[in-house]
Amino acid sequence: MSAIQRFFSWFCWIMDYSFLNIHNVWVILFVLGCFSGVFFTIILRISKKKKYRKYVFWVLAALIAMNVSVAEYICRNFTENVPRLENILDNAEFVLAGDSSQEKFLSALGLKKEYGKNIREIIYCMGEEDWKKVEHSCGNMNLYLQNIHRSIKNTIFLSNIHAGVPTCLQISLSGLFLWGLFGISIGAFWMSLYRKRGSKRVRYEIFLFVAAMLFLLLLSAGALIYIASMFFSFSTCVMCGRKKNIRK
Repeated sequence: MSAIQRFFSWFCWIMDYSFLNIHNVWVILFVLGCFSGVFFTIILRISKKKKYRKYVFWVLAALIAMNVSVAEYICRNFTENVPRLENILDNAEFVLAGDSSQEKFLSALGLKKEYGKNIREIIYCMGEEDWKKVEHSCGNMNLYLQNIHRSIKNTIFLSNIHAGVPTCLQISLSGLFLWGLFGISIGAFWMSLYRKRGSKRVRYEIFLFVAAMLFLLLLSAGALIYIASMFFSFSTCVMCGRKKNIRK
């Protein structure tokens, strides 16, 4: 897992500090999901050869399960895997290093002094309402806190959705839209794998779909966008390949 974390950190660094200048983890996860979908398509084409055909389902299932678990692990540990976010939190910790600064900051949030040792975790998880409280209650630090807020929002937020927090803890119109987007992507994924369905298979797939949608509420929002882009990319590649075969 440490090798995957290093790769993700390196990829974030390249996207951020290259000419691309992309530092929002949502975009980075979307791009990685698309690459994964293309990779799955290649695996599917190799596995469809006669001697490997019976293993297609199990190969894809294992790869998808592995990708979901890795994406979730990465998203739950953004503070260790995103260089820009690490720098932002370091700066925030430096700004709030003084006792008086910490006291003002924590009192604005209604927290006790004992929480001063968890400044990084608090800032990482703060929502819009929390930021409004501290930005208007910390005197000379207001400008610094506004800059920190802006930087964090541009790094790990999409609208009001936090990429590293479970979807079930931040249900909103934006969260429901993301959840519905995944539902469409998983439907397209199934359609791209199977074209003929019997009544029993339809009932079985509906059950799996509902179970998957409920399970996804427990995953972080960033993992959802990764998985949705992965399925969309895979489905698009498979369907385009079928159209080319039909034309031939």
